[in-house]
Amino acid sequence: MASQSVMGSPNEYDAYSVVTEAFIYHKSPYNRYTIFPQFYFQWKPNDPKDYRGSIPDFVLGRYVDAWPWVRLQGGAEVKRATEAMQGLPLPNIMALDKNVQRAVADTRNQARDQAVSAIKEGWEPLHVEKLNV
Repeated sequence: MASQSVMGSPNEYDAYSVVTEAFIYHKSPYNRYTIFPQFYFQWKPNDPKDYRGSIPDFVLGRYVDAWPWVRLQGGAEVKRATEAMQGLPLPNIMALDKNVQRAVADTRNQARDQAVSAIKEGWEPLHVEKLNV
């Protein structure tokens, strides 16, 4: 599946199924997290006139018994594969590619903005006490 998603003229949507399947594969135990595609975060949640927002491709979270009913655990932003990714070359080779480096930098900035929006809305994970084992 991953190999086929980078063949031909790949776009961002080709990778969505691969990412979804990876999240499902790692969902053990079953209630480890819930996958929320296209979750919307407001940029200014305290300003009802500001409709701007941020939409990560995937957010992972848990339902909880307190407002806002969902606590986030992480997420993923998906970008399209480049032509150089055909055949799935080794990651250390792709890390040297300037187009990949630019895409990672852009994605890092986008993810930071999305995380800031999520925190402003109060979606961050609940603090968990250390377990004494």
